[in-house]
Amino acid sequence: MTEPSTTESTEFYTKVMAVSLATMAVIAVTATLMHLRAVMVPFVLSLFLYFMVSPLVDNLEDRFKLPRSLSVLFTLVLAGLMVLGLVAIVSVSLKSFFDSAPLYHVRLTQFMNELAVELEKWGISGFDLSHFRTELETARVFTVIQRFTGQFMGLIGNFFLILIFLVFMLLGQARSGHMPQFMTTILTQISKYVWTKFVLSLATGVLVGAILAFLGLDLAFMFGVLAFLLNFIPSVGSIFATLLPIPVAILQFGLGLDFALAVVLPGLVQFSIGNVIEPKLMGKSLGLHPATLLFFLIFWGIVWGIPGMFLAVPITAIVKFVLSSFPQTKRLANIMAGQPFSSE
Repeated sequence: MTEPSTTESTEFYTKVMAVSLATMAVIAVTATLMHLRAVMVPFVLSLFLYFMVSPLVDNLEDRFKLPRSLSVLFTLVLAGLMVLGLVAIVSVSLKSFFDSAPLYHVRLTQFMNELAVELEKWGISGFDLSHFRTELETARVFTVIQRFTGQFMGLIGNFFLILIFLVFMLLGQARSGHMPQFMTTILTQISKYVWTKFVLSLATGVLVGAILAFLGLDLAFMFGVLAFLLNFIPSVGSIFATLLPIPVAILQFGLGLDFALAVVLPGLVQFSIGNVIEPKLMGKSLGLHPATLLFFLIFWGIVWGIPGMFLAVPITAIVKFVLSSFPQTKRLANIMAGQPFSSE
């Protein structure tokens, strides 16, 4: 039996050291990201906004011959108006919801009583609904909703920090002519992806909100905003966006035609945009395997919570764009695409 040569042993230990150092680096970076969550989440959001508004600033500067600072100011005013519009919609919807909270409380109690009667008619007896009644009487359901919306409004409350990051990025931006070709290609790919995802998510939110408003559902515009935001979370987000209006629809419409339309029509919108339109527009630009998306969805959810789940797909897509641009890391990009043995 031949013993391994010194060269083979050295190569083996070198590989072990490299893997160990890489693992330690990943753990250290993850811990750092978790510790700096309060700063990193607004920074990453400002980075995505930068990819969106940077082409607009360049067009204003080139086509209308505006100074850089004036182009940035105009773009920021436009972005600020959009954010204020979003905050106004959410605020009005939340005010309407909490003003109607006592009415919803009564409707929920009545619904639970009617459900108990229906269950007895179907011969299902002994089904204890006392726990649900207790939850409703103590209004814990509404407390949970308040906490969720509070986190959402807190995220919007970081707008000024996001704005500061964005201003410095835009004012300090190097023009494409002064950048290496590979950097220009990466930025173009990222901007195209972010814009496409934003437009598709916006279309989803507008259509869902319009459908629910046409049906006369309470909080229709709030559900439209949530559909827009949840569209950034793959698969799971669309399911949640479709299921969220169900409790309000049941309380308002009962189990009739309007209830069915309030569930089916938004579901068709989510399915059509997510499974038909988006793949055609994205083409192979995203190219992420479902297992990769699920892994990074869980990873960023653990690291940054709910904001991390919203940012998981854009971050992962950008990482893949960057890795696929260099021969040394193209193998990692192929692994993320589920093609570890691809030669492309």
